[in-house]
Amino acid sequence: MERFVAIFAPKPERSPIAPPIRSAISRAEALSVMIDRDDMLVASGGGQVRHLGDDIGMVIGPIFATGKSDPATPPSDVASSGDPSDLHRFSQDYWGNFVAILRDRAAGFHVLRSAFGRLPCFHAVQGDQLILASDMALLSLGGWKSRGVEWSAILRRLALRDIPSPSTCLIGVKELRGGSRLDLTPEG
Repeated sequence: MERFVAIFAPKPERSPIAPPIRSAISRAEALSVMIDRDDMLVASGGGQVRHLGDDIGMVIGPIFATGKSDPATPPSDVASSGDPSDLHRFSQDYWGNFVAILRDRAAGFHVLRSAFGRLPCFHAVQGDQLILASDMALLSLGGWKSRGVEWSAILRRLALRDIPSPSTCLIGVKELRGGSRLDLTPEG
């Protein structure tokens, strides 16, 4: 199964991605750094990756055009405007088991998780940075520091077992649910 970790630093001049974290990710077994910029670091391993360019982003996991069964590569202008209608169109035009990490011209970032995909996408804020990962070990590798257990979330999970929620049982960690989008502006 695909694995990934991504770190976004919307203001790298004020809060850069720490060199020890960059180094740990680059040395991690079974991960390859795909994008390494001042404001974005993305590494993945174990699956299909569509690198759309450092200025555009990437799609992790298999992606297909709606109504097709052959793998697809989205066009390079897929999220360039950052317009929500373009991102909604992306969700309508493609299906698969993917997480798309896209950049727009305004230096914002967008993360889309396919509606029925099984590739997890957890996210947490650490300082001025947003960390995304497919699992907790990679979230930690990306610099996330555990703040403990969210006991109310455990109760909610036990009581509402079949009702999905973006909350997790860890303080400060959320899951990007299937069919959802996360937007990060240059302001954070």
